[in-house]
Amino acid sequence: MSMASLCNVSITLLRPVVTLDAMGGEVRAYSAIAAAQARIIADKATEHDQLGRRSEIQRLQVLTASNIGARLGDVIQDAGGNKYQVVNTADMGACGKVYSIYVQLMTPVS
Repeated sequence: MSMASLCNVSITLLRPVVTLDAMGGEVRAYSAIAAAQARIIADKATEHDQLGRRSEIQRLQVLTASNIGARLGDVIQDAGGNKYQVVNTADMGACGKVYSIYVQLMTPVS
């Protein structure tokens, strides 16, 4: 079975773009860089306390059949509107042309 047949989610790679507003202040927006089919797999989740509040950081692995050029600081958005912050990328070409992007969930799944 090929990697392309396992990709069941449409994703869009977004890259931050900083522009200036009329007063000279910085405005951060995201520009679409690439779109692809992918497979999103849960990697691990960790709990931690921050300022007395417990929270969970969910890490996932996004697998694509082609390199979409993701880099640290980019955001991946799936078809459901969930956003994931890119934290690492890996070229797993020796495993049959599979590209792996490690992400952290930014918006909770409803």
